[in-house]
Amino acid sequence: MRREGLKNTLPAVNNPAITTMKLLLTPLLLASAVLTANAAAGQPFATSGVHASAGGQTAGGAGQSHVSNSFANVNVQASAEASLNTGSLHALAWSSNNPTLIKGCRPDMLSCNWGTSADAWFYDKVTLQADESHDPGDPVSWSWSVEGETKRGKWWSGSSATSRFYVGTNPEGWRNAITLDAKNSSREISSTFLVPAHGQSLVVYIYGSLSVFAEGGAVADFSHTARFNWDLPTGVTATSASGHFMTAAVPEPSTYGLMLAGLAVLPWARRRLARCG
Repeated sequence: MRREGLKNTLPAVNNPAITTMKLLLTPLLLASAVLTANAAAGQPFATSGVHASAGGQTAGGAGQSHVSNSFANVNVQASAEASLNTGSLHALAWSSNNPTLIKGCRPDMLSCNWGTSADAWFYDKVTLQADESHDPGDPVSWSWSVEGETKRGKWWSGSSATSRFYVGTNPEGWRNAITLDAKNSSREISSTFLVPAHGQSLVVYIYGSLSVFAEGGAVADFSHTARFNWDLPTGVTATSASGHFMTAAVPEPSTYGLMLAGLAVLPWARRRLARCG
């Protein structure tokens, strides 16, 4: 993973060659920097919440801290999960290389298509306080990393994977989140913000989203996570609007692999049942 340091500048987030960006920005710059004009994939309506959409079916909402969702038929499958407890998102979109199609539909002639999508997001308001052992200039390091892969199918096919993330003091900052095209590589953003003075507090808004799409035999597998991480110094405490932000250990990637593996056999099982019937 290539690393590039950018000091008080905006990252070229649309450049696929940049896989890691270190943004050395103050809290005010984090709050005011406009990094993209695109509308957010998910739209928070409260101080905390989660959302998961799979195959067009949605779940989650304001005040919730964890949600998972899945969809499958003989040609596609999708799954999504969002957790404020672990600060992580997961999404998978799969489309079959051997689809069951309606009569007269020929994938090699582009006369039909089959695909699906999944997306997840979380949002929380976090209040930080520091004891007398800290100066206001002490940093809190954080990072947002995205791991996964996309694969083409044997037919015409397409896939995408996009993550958006914001950390800052603007409650509407999610509208101008950093956008990462994660289709071709693992991506990471890392930065710092400063602890508040003793007896004062710092309110930080944290937003993350992950969206994947696959069609025509392609796969977008980001079930091994987009994840938030931070390093709170000793003496710095955090409370959140949800009451759950970063309160649980993050499971190992293999755990998510086992959790989502069951979806992979559904199209095969349904085709087998159809033949037996």
